[in-house]
Parts: sequence; structure tokens; C-alpha cells
Amino acid sequence: IKASIASIIGRVPSEKIILGIPLYGYEWQTVNKNHKSTAVPGSGALATYKRVHELLERRGDIEKHWDSQSLSPWLTYIQSGAIKQIYYEDDFSIKAKLDFVKDKNLAGVGLWALGYEGKYESVWDLFKIQ
Repeated sequence: IKASIASIIGRVPSEKIILGIPLYGYEWQTVNKNHKSTAVPGSGALATYKRVHELLERRGDIEKHWDSQSLSPWLTYIQSGAIKQIYYEDDFSIKAKLDFVKDKNLAGVGLWALGYEGKYESVWDLFKIQ
């Protein structure tokens, strides 16, 4: 995000730039638990903000991690013997991106997709304090 915004500021006024933030992540079956492990072909699936929250509430075996480059979390768990990884956004990572938008004086954010948060409305509190 930082490199992309840096490359267009100066050519496009910052007050015309909107940062897209997903309310979802992506889930794959992987060959091991390593960060950015090779995915099993055809195993990718959307993991909404709601789905990730439900997994974290229901399962005690999830290993949460933080990607310091993307400022986003990722997790691993085992399902029916298969290793699964999800790369996603949470309240902390979304807050970091909102702070970036504010710091760079960007026009705002766009979220995809409304409704993906389900009953987990804590994400909206992040926008109230901006």
C-alpha cells in the first residue's frame, strides 16, 4: 500500500485517492504451516470478516500470526487432517490502514463488501473515532 500510494502521489492529488480495504480474507489448504506456504491447487475460498470471527470463537487450536510487511494477520489451523491458512483483515489491521489514510491526507476508504462483517460490528467503531 505504501509503495502504491507513494507512486501516485504527485500525479494524483491525495484528496482524490481512496484506499480500498477488504472485509474479507482468503483461505487455502496449504502444504505446511509456514507463512505463504504453497497452496493446494483449487483450494482457495473467500473468508469473510464474519467467518474469521466465527472460527476464532469456535476453535481453540488456531495459531494466529502477524505479517509486519502487509500489517495484516494470518492464521493456521487443521481441518480433517488438512492444513488451512487464512490471510485476512482484523480490527487492528484496519485501524493501521485508517491511520495511514489519515496520515497521508487521502480522501478516505472504500470497503468491500458491506455485509461481510455479519453481526461483528466492532469494525464500525473504528470509523467512529476517525
